[in-house]
Amino acid sequence: MRIKIVLRLDRTSNLKIVENGNHYVTCMTDNPYFLAADMVSQVSKTDVATTNLFNAINAPYSEMKQDNIILARKKLDSTLNSLALKVAIIANEADIDDLQRIAIVKSAGMKIKKQYIPNKQTFKAKNNKASGSVHLTAKGCVNSHEWRYTRDLVHFTNLITVDTTTKAKTDINGLVPGVKYAFFHRAVIAGEVTAWEGPIFLMAT
Repeated sequence: MRIKIVLRLDRTSNLKIVENGNHYVTCMTDNPYFLAADMVSQVSKTDVATTNLFNAINAPYSEMKQDNIILARKKLDSTLNSLALKVAIIANEADIDDLQRIAIVKSAGMKIKKQYIPNKQTFKAKNNKASGSVHLTAKGCVNSHEWRYTRDLVHFTNLITVDTTTKAKTDINGLVPGVKYAFFHRAVIAGEVTAWEGPIFLMAT
């Protein structure tokens, strides 16, 4: 799966793009995914370009005000495009898990093009009668099923892999009652590279 980031700059007002720029800078500053020198530099450039547009918008009226706003907006758009490209390059590195790709983009405060995110889950999660036990089910007619879960509901780190099953169901035991978990499923189909589905969030009882 390859990630594509969507900024929708052509549909975003000047004030909203300033808000977005500040959000990206806040999300990415001191973020462990983005500590490389070139990325830190690009975040800094984004901060400057965002501030410049904000100042141009709020400057006293003059004959040059509108021109200054247009120039500052063009510069910020260009800077944001470069920032998003760098985030996508990191997210699309070959040795990164699909779920981690999504987590990287989300941690930057950015959005992924919809077709890269499973819109319809084909598996379900429900609590069993036994405390701390969750039952997962999926659609059948595939070779096998892979399952994962985590307590990290934001970045989906520390994923725990459950035994692969040939049947389209499994039970996960030993969960902590009162704690919410994120569950993931992937169908294994011969000759195909399938994507992980999820997360489905459920609090263990």
